[in-house]
Amino acid sequence: MENALDAGATRVVLELKAAGSESITVSDNGLGINKVDAELVFERYATSKIHTIDDLNNLETMGFRGEALSSIAAIAVVEVLTRVQEDATATFLRKRPGDALEIREASRTRGTTITVRDVFFNVPARKKFQKSGSAELTRIIALFSSLAVANSSVAFVLVTDGKERINLPAVQDPRERIGGVFGASLEKSLLYAEYNDEACSVKTYFSNLDVTRSNRSGQLFFINRRPIENRSFYQGVHLGYRDTLPAGRFPIAFVFITLNPVEIDVNAHPAKKEVRFSDESRIVRAISRSIMAGFQKTSVYHTWKTPSGNNAGTAPTVFPAARVAATLPDAPSLFSASGKGLGQNEASAMPVETVSAGPAPHKLLIPYFQLHDTYILCQIKNGLLIIDQHVAHERILYEKALRDLEHADEALAQQLLFPVTLDLSIEQKLLAHEYGDFFATMGFSMRFLSGNTLLVDGVPARLKDNPVKAMVLDILDELTKEVPDKHSLDKHFARSFACGAAIKAGTPLMLEEINALVDQLFQCENPYTCPHGRPVVVQIPLDEINRRFMRP
Repeated sequence: MENALDAGATRVVLELKAAGSESITVSDNGLGINKVDAELVFERYATSKIHTIDDLNNLETMGFRGEALSSIAAIAVVEVLTRVQEDATATFLRKRPGDALEIREASRTRGTTITVRDVFFNVPARKKFQKSGSAELTRIIALFSSLAVANSSVAFVLVTDGKERINLPAVQDPRERIGGVFGASLEKSLLYAEYNDEACSVKTYFSNLDVTRSNRSGQLFFINRRPIENRSFYQGVHLGYRDTLPAGRFPIAFVFITLNPVEIDVNAHPAKKEVRFSDESRIVRAISRSIMAGFQKTSVYHTWKTPSGNNAGTAPTVFPAARVAATLPDAPSLFSASGKGLGQNEASAMPVETVSAGPAPHKLLIPYFQLHDTYILCQIKNGLLIIDQHVAHERILYEKALRDLEHADEALAQQLLFPVTLDLSIEQKLLAHEYGDFFATMGFSMRFLSGNTLLVDGVPARLKDNPVKAMVLDILDELTKEVPDKHSLDKHFARSFACGAAIKAGTPLMLEEINALVDQLFQCENPYTCPHGRPVVVQIPLDEINRRFMRP
């Protein structure tokens, strides 16, 4: 696809069979390859766009190494059909590992079609460890979508197993392309700003403060029409929002950067996803300034507050007189009068201790405090117990989801009086289809109306008070974070469901809710880590607190 763009194509078609395991075909209407050059396409570096050492410092093409076809032809059957406008006929080439190159005349309009069949057929060890078809298709669509957004003036079509799945006509405004890929509702909510200096130009489409995600998957960056990944650029987006978003929420941003090729090195990563810069900090500042400039045109930047209304200086929610029955583990080192707790040496070496599993639970009377609407504080015999409310709820939902999926018992559903509609991105639509049965088992009632519009008219009864739109989108976002093994789809969905549906940091809780949360947490098989491995409970030993206050 990159070479098709380099060839000046105005239309690129990607066709897949069995998510690419059977065949992958890319067709374009670009300049094509003449017969003499076509005979060299399988020779390593023969088609390289680098002719002198200076070319490395002035790369403006997407592809340039000239090694892709030769590498692919070593592990698959590759066919090339191409024609330039001046030739009366097209040239067809076929290369199979170990066989001689087949060349013959053929028929085609101007452009090139490349087909790859039977990937890894001669490397069974590699083929064995390929991801599931749905996982591979998800990754392909993500790459397809990013290239399509970066090159809005080119039409892109995706066909899977003979069915047209995506058809994006060429548009001049990148905002329209973003809407075609990620949904019309997102397109309408985006703000736009530019920032220019003598070194670079930054054009940013970014979300308002009420449109966020649970991760940074909605932040895409493009350098000279090339999708790239760069951790520092996330910081530029963060600085542009000036900490106006709640903890754990991330804005959506599409950042288009135009830079002199001399200032970048695109040859730093095998897949060209990462790029090195002569002055990276300057670009980070340009990104943040473009977003700040956009916010300065609206009043929302100055008036928006976090949903809880709290800030870093607000006192924690306290229930000083309340003593409620909570289920806590009967771990001698933590709770029992006979337990020795942490020894003096351990306390000094590791003053903050992640709690480990103990024997069966029992009831204790515990006062609770909520700190910054994020942490639950519990007094225990040997010190202070701190519980992260989000990951605690995540652990509870995860184990319940696994049980529901294992027994295929559909959870109790709550029908919505007012159904909710969501405009999904192409990738989110695919995931909603793929995990539709999992959603149903969890208690969701959903169906597609037309295009990428999803109707949600039922949710799990235990989550009926959650914001429906944000919850479903957060679950879909979590599903995109990792590519699961085909044998662990249930665990992957359970993790994503739990993380997306769990109460968030910054959510104030009533005393009854805190009590129920702690009680359910310590009924879990593993109440001490979330499904992703983060600690749920941390203990600060009383010995350490005494030491800090210089008590004997």
